[in-house]
Formats: sequence, C-alpha cells, structure tokens
Amino acid sequence: MLRVSNLILIILIIFAISNCEKAKAPESVVALVGNDPIHGKISEKDFVYSYELTPALATSLTGLAAKKAHLDQMIDKKLMALEGLKRGLDQDEKVFIPLKWYEEKAVRQQLYREVVQGKVKITDEELREAFVKSETTVRVRHLPAKTREDAMQFREKLLNGGSFYDLAGRAFKDSVLAGNGGDLGYFSFGDMDEAIEQAAFSLKIGQISEPVKSKWAYHIIRVEARKQNAILTENQFARSKYKLGKIIRRRKETGIADKYIKDFMNPWHVRVYGPSILFLLDKAKNETPLQPAEASKLRDSEIGKIRHRVEQHLQEVIVEFDGGQWTIGDFLERLKSVHPDARPTMISRGNLKDVVARMVRDEFLAQEGYRRGLQDSEYVQEEVRHWQEDLVFNRMRKMLLDTVKVSENELNDFYAKNRGKYVEPVRVNIREIFINDESLAKDLLQRIKRGENFGELAQKTSLRKWAASKGGEFGFFGAGMHGKVGKIALAKNAGDLAGPYEINDPALGPGFSIFKVLEKKDKRYRTLKEVRKQVAGNALAAKQNKVLINFIANLKKEYEIEIKEELLSRIQTTDDFAKGRRVEMFVTPRF
Repeated sequence: MLRVSNLILIILIIFAISNCEKAKAPESVVALVGNDPIHGKISEKDFVYSYELTPALATSLTGLAAKKAHLDQMIDKKLMALEGLKRGLDQDEKVFIPLKWYEEKAVRQQLYREVVQGKVKITDEELREAFVKSETTVRVRHLPAKTREDAMQFREKLLNGGSFYDLAGRAFKDSVLAGNGGDLGYFSFGDMDEAIEQAAFSLKIGQISEPVKSKWAYHIIRVEARKQNAILTENQFARSKYKLGKIIRRRKETGIADKYIKDFMNPWHVRVYGPSILFLLDKAKNETPLQPAEASKLRDSEIGKIRHRVEQHLQEVIVEFDGGQWTIGDFLERLKSVHPDARPTMISRGNLKDVVARMVRDEFLAQEGYRRGLQDSEYVQEEVRHWQEDLVFNRMRKMLLDTVKVSENELNDFYAKNRGKYVEPVRVNIREIFINDESLAKDLLQRIKRGENFGELAQKTSLRKWAASKGGEFGFFGAGMHGKVGKIALAKNAGDLAGPYEINDPALGPGFSIFKVLEKKDKRYRTLKEVRKQVAGNALAAKQNKVLINFIANLKKEYEIEIKEELLSRIQTTDDFAKGRRVEMFVTPRF
C-alpha cells in the first residue's frame, strides 16, 4: 500500500514544478524529439508524472539509471506518436472520436477547478478545530430511517424507554448492526459522514439526537463514550495540518460542487422516461450481466447489437429537458462516443436511469465549459495534447502489429527453438486414506497389503471426504499440489504403497496418510499439435516485438533526438527519498 509520506512527497515534487510554471519561468525540457516544439517535447513535469505513475520495466534499476531507462521508454513512445501524426492518424475515427471525449472531460475538470476548487478557502481556525477533533474519538450508536418522520418515531420510542437493541432489528438489513444495536464503534474526525460526525461531536454522552440527515438516510444517534488526548502540542498540529486540510478541502469541495450541480441542472427540468428505460434494458440484457459483480464495460460491437435490436424504436424519447430531448438512438450514439473504459454498465432500471441522467449532466457541464472558453485554457490544451499523442501512439502501434503474421515455417522454427517451454511435468494419481489415529493407519496399511479393497476402506475411514467419495482417488496432479502428501507421492513409483506419514493438513489438521500410487506420468515434451495455439501466440508476440524494435530503430535514424542529461540528473523523484524503491501514485478525477 502507498505510504502517505511518499504520496505527499510526490505531490510536493509536482507542485514545486507547477509553481515554477505559474511563475512564468521557462519550461524545463528533458528531451526534444524531432522538430515539433509541441508534440516533440518531454518536459520535466511530464517526465516526473510519467515516472511516478508508470510501473518500472526493470525494477533492479535505481537512481539515474532508472530515470534514463524510463526516458528511453518515453522517447520510443514519442517517436511512434510523431510518426502517426505525420501519417495523419489524428484524423482516424479511432483517434478523433475518443479524443473529443477526453477534451470534454478536461473541459469539465477545468470548470470544476474554477467554480469549485477556486472558491475553497481554509482558515487556521478551521484547521485547529479539526485538529482537536482528530485527537478525540467518539463511540456512537445510530438508527437509520428513510424519512424524517420514521426517524422521529425511533426517537420517541427511545425517549420512552425503548432500546437501540430492540429497534435495530427494524432499522438494519445488515445482521451485524442489527445484532449490536447499531454500534458504529469509535471514530474520529474525517472517518464518518460529516453530518453524523458533527452531531456526534456536539452531543453529550447518553444524549439522543434529533434526526440527522446524511447522504443516505435520516439517523437518530447517541454518543456512548468519548476519548480525548489530554496533551496537544503545536508540533502535533503542524504535522497534522496537511492531512486535516485535505479532509476539510474535500468536504468543502463536495458541498460547493453539489450546490453548483443542483443550481445548474434544476432549470433544465431533466425527465427520464421509464418505459424507454425498461424497453432498452430488456433489449440490452443479453449483452450486459444481470449481477453487478459480473458487470463489464460495453464494447462497440455490443452497443451495435443493442442498436440492431431496437432499430424500430430508435426515435422513441428516453430523456427530455427544457429545449430538447434525446431519443434511444441519440443515447446509444453518445454511449458509443464514451471511452470504452469509462462506459457505464446497464444492470437495473435505477442504474440505467442514473446513467442517462449523468450523461445529460456531463454534456451540459461540458457545454458550459465551452461557453466559457475553457477549451483554450492551458490545462485543457495540455490534456488534449497528451491524450492525442497517446491515442495516436496506440493506433500507430496497432496498425503496425496488425500487419505481422506468422508462417507455418516460422511456427515450426519457434517451437523447435523453444521446445523446453512446452513441457508436461511429472504427474501422479494416488489413492489415499487420511485419519488422525496412527495405530489405525498402520492397521489399515497391513489390511490393504493382505488384499482388502483400498477404495472401500477409504470410503469408510478417510477424513478427506472429497477424495473418500471417489474411493480415496485424487486424480492426476503435479508439483506444488497437495502439500507434503503430494511432494512424497511425486517421488514414488507407480504401484508403490506408502505410509503412514505424519501430516499437518491445512484443512483437516494433524493426522496420518497412507496412499498407493495408481499411475505415474513422466515428464515429457508436449507435441506441437497439443500446444499449437499457445505456440502460435508466443511466436506472434515475439515477432511483433522484433518488428516494433526495428521500427523504432529506423525512426531514431529519421528523427533528431536531443536529451538534456544534466537536467535529467538533477530531477528529484520519490526514488531519491525511498532508498531506490519505486512507489505508486493515485489520481482521483473530479466532475
């Protein structure tokens, strides 16, 4: 897991670079590829951001060597992007359609910066109040209700002698909370919904609250206990300020954003049509899983199948708003323009209704951003440049690799040179009895040697039920399976009767095993016929890799590359503060 100190360090490094840019200092360029000053540059900021976010190809490298290796990787990608742009791939629909989506997303994010982030101010007084709360923990019970009236009924019952334990069974579907009387345990500042937290810190111990409205429900809460650090120092406060500031900022941003969205969207009077939602959901059910856990993003081909099924209903309205509407056809067309990784799933009526409403909201927010001219902001321009290069690179790479084919002779040659990779290891099949009595195990072994049926004895006596049901037979297995029993069995020969061996089985505990090796298959090379599909995939990947290497090598002859090694050596990353270990960074987008 990412350590907070490392994450803070990453943010401070990038923040320092960003501050230099805000001060209008000349942009530091680590490398320049070709003569394109826009698409050919790799800035210090780009390098640091990419270095921290991208997994290292060679984890053994550290320091300057790791930075050089990563810069080489960025240059290779930049070369392919520049070549793709030269070939006009920015006009390919596989590039410009998703690029438009990325631009709209960046416009919404810039709008968020201006109407939300730019309005957040945090005072020292707020930080100190949060610090005191962060050094305090409260234990709370609560009862949730759908309406304020239902919550008031809970409160009246509690005030008249009812208990949280009696009422929790009605309030909770969760068996744990229903059984413990709604006990949330101890929490501190930033751990809980803000409304519940504020009520908890304002109540006296034992006091029952008025209904408290959270994001999810109305709550009646009671503080059971409170613990507070008796000694608070300025040093503690200084160390906590950054974390506390993040919590306060997040809460303020959420409040401002929620109000902005509400005020912005209310005049549109968006209305989603239930019959169209149900109809589309029914037609989409063969392309989307019924269970959320199985849900996956819709591919273009799946959207196409849905469109075909509803062809006679494409003009039916699915959502209406003041001044316009979307038909089912409009919705599917817009859904196809969303980047595949960001496409929503359609698993229920409520889910699909939310999907449509969010897409309308996002389109209106983007339009507002364009109205304000935010597409021309430095942030949006940089985001568009980045994503254009990324999309062109991926398109260029795919077009190049799609031309690679493996002939039958190449397939045979690859198999011959890599035959050692396609080995079937030693495998055995045994019949076993596992019991927890050593003397009984020895007795059973002797009875088997005298000719009694091993399978029948296993069915009657073995504690390993899944095998006992099959007369103790395991089925073929190889190295690394069935623990100590498996390891011993692989060293035996077919027909060997062995044991008893003392075994500490993970599932059954300590006991004794006797077994007979029914059959043993020695290590062998799999034939090409057996592994043809695997070999074909490996051979294609190897040939594609060679094609890429040669293609990039030729590009390096065509494009001039300038690397500022002195600047690269001065760039500080988390490696320089984490003893050479690469750490990860996570970015949470807004709007």
